[in-house]
Amino acid sequence: SNTFTDTAAGSFTDGTVGVGINLDSNALGASGNSSYLTAKETSNIPETASVNIVADKAKDINAYSGGSQVKNLQSGKTASIDLTYTKTELSSSNVDTTTEVANLKMVSYSEDKKEWEALSTVATYLDADGNTVTSPSADLSNVTSVKFTAVGTHFSAYALSSPTGAEPPSTPGGVSATAATSVGGAITVAWSTSGGAEGYYLYRDTNSTGSFALYATVVGGSTASYADSSVSGGTTYYYKVAAYADGGSQESAASSAVSATSPAAGGGGGAPGGGGGGGSSSSPPARAQRIYPDGTIVYLDEPGAAAKIKELDAKLSAEEKTKKLALATTKTAAVSSESSRPSETLSVAGQMPSPVFIRDLSRGARGDDVRRLQALLGVEETGLFGPLTEKTLKAFQVKHGIVKSGVAPGAGKLGPATRARLAEIFGSVRESSPAPSVESTSAATGSPVPVITRRLSPGSRGDDVKALQAFLGVESSGYFGPQTRRAVEAFQEKYGIAKAGAPGYGDVGPMTRKKLSELSEGMVESATVPSDANGVPVSPTREAALNSSVAPIVTRTLSVGSRGEDVRALQLYLNVESSGYFGPLTRKAVEAFQEKYGIAKAGAPGYGDVGPLTRAILKGLSETGAP
Repeated sequence: SNTFTDTAAGSFTDGTVGVGINLDSNALGASGNSSYLTAKETSNIPETASVNIVADKAKDINAYSGGSQVKNLQSGKTASIDLTYTKTELSSSNVDTTTEVANLKMVSYSEDKKEWEALSTVATYLDADGNTVTSPSADLSNVTSVKFTAVGTHFSAYALSSPTGAEPPSTPGGVSATAATSVGGAITVAWSTSGGAEGYYLYRDTNSTGSFALYATVVGGSTASYADSSVSGGTTYYYKVAAYADGGSQESAASSAVSATSPAAGGGGGAPGGGGGGGSSSSPPARAQRIYPDGTIVYLDEPGAAAKIKELDAKLSAEEKTKKLALATTKTAAVSSESSRPSETLSVAGQMPSPVFIRDLSRGARGDDVRRLQALLGVEETGLFGPLTEKTLKAFQVKHGIVKSGVAPGAGKLGPATRARLAEIFGSVRESSPAPSVESTSAATGSPVPVITRRLSPGSRGDDVKALQAFLGVESSGYFGPQTRRAVEAFQEKYGIAKAGAPGYGDVGPMTRKKLSELSEGMVESATVPSDANGVPVSPTREAALNSSVAPIVTRTLSVGSRGEDVRALQLYLNVESSGYFGPLTRKAVEAFQEKYGIAKAGAPGYGDVGPLTRAILKGLSETGAP
């Protein structure tokens, strides 16, 4: 952009990149420094489960003032961001109607949270001359491009995202911070509740343009305040609040920063920041308080407040656990009632991952070791160490006495003490867990190779997801979850598309879609043909005829990812290549066996897995010698 002083309002327009920016005055500072803005298009974008990035690209927006980069705007200042996409760019992500355009959200990447934030977005339809189309056709036939406008408070990557199947709560409004009147008193942060929120994340810093690390987690969607007692006299603290839902996997954009100054010793006796006063007031001074979902209020300066808060926190935690248990029980009962036959146990591919970690992990870390940690903690295995992973790790640390509280040093970080405790707890119960491989990936699954025309990632839904799952041999639910991601990763590694930690690993991006397209056109690898001890090729049919006239006795649940001699024996009996690895071909054969004997049908629990009922039938056939 043209240069301007940081005290003035700045603007930037680049028709080639499709970016427009209008900046508040003093948004970059108030020193009179020379400032400017830049924007460029990039496909090197962070991949998270919360977004489906349109056209697989973002606009990287940066600001500079006085020779230094500025990432966060001054408190209370904003920037209006315009992103313009051509109809062709939108169509590349299957956005072809006004209804689909209305569902798009502008998102900005937060370096503080290591996550994308959804912004309130307004779409403006434009013709070939850039004029507004007031009545766009439903199929966009009279539209050339669409301008999307949102308000941001920091500079980073901005992009468009289509719905992922889950919407985060709205950003909390009415955020305020009030300091106590006495030295050492707590600062009370209050906000208006957000619809659908399960709780709130509180971010704190001592600089209005600082990094704002996660400071506290407030449980309960109706809780609307937090008392911060860990303050130092004379220090100004800045706070941002975000709402979360779905156990923390869905988080709103953070609010604008608010601040309060903790009173210093020897002050003038007036309200903090009020510059003295000394006279009487018509209303009593504000008292720091903590409000619970049932309406209970605890004033922090009342006798026994600490003990009462501890008791109420424990009660609230127990209630939340009871609710989750009741919900899980209800879901289990609903599944069981769908079939009169005993349901089989569904298991995720692979066994318990290794609990041994060789590096420290904290928020923002990525990789297979993060995914292993998430599997051990029971959170979605995204491979990105985000707010939910941090929150769950804190709970683990407090439970096992590694830290005293969620705000203690080291809380939410995987350090030496936590690594040792994980190895101790999970090491004794861990079973062998070889990494899954792709069994005859291509035509061997029996399902056609799908042609995918949009980016798919965790959270995506649709018939194209279902077709991909059928091809990869995972449950065809139509929802892209952790198991589908693992199957995609195996596919990518097999064809050299991506490795662990690389951008797009586990997502169906341009390179993965290209390989699927090639396979659909007949460029598939031939399946490996087994051979006997002398190296003579043996067909699966001949091998089965020689070795599997009697059904095998299987003593454990087998599913996609299982390995062993019992898998090999099952494959021989079912007339499948005896690799010893339970992959898509084996699953198809098990499904056919279950349908033949009336054990399960497509869509039923346990379909395609060797669960209790399937094992019982196999055992009966083995004992009678029936084929």
